[in-house]
Amino acid sequence: MKRSIKKQIWMNKKEAEDLKKKAKNACMTESRYIRMLIAGFIPRESPDDRFFADMDKLREIGDELSRKAGMHSEEAKSLLEDEARSIHLLQEKIEREYLRPDKVDKRWQ
Repeated sequence: MKRSIKKQIWMNKKEAEDLKKKAKNACMTESRYIRMLIAGFIPRESPDDRFFADMDKLREIGDELSRKAGMHSEEAKSLLEDEARSIHLLQEKIEREYLRPDKVDKRWQ
């Protein structure tokens, strides 16, 4: 959807600095940050590099289990595939918890 309506707001210095800091911490532009707030979401701060390194490790473990599943008996293969699937689901759950913005109670809107 093309954005064709411009809105201009006035802020004091502290408000402008706060918006800039929060948008930067969430790894998004100030405009995107404001649009998410209007849509009823509170953007989360982006996790540090350790989070992403740990997610990469989990992904590697799940991928390695998937690869090893092809080298074993059907029973072992099934167990390894189940474990790989569980690890990938855990990874998705953790990413949702730390990366997905919180939904705000919209009763006031």
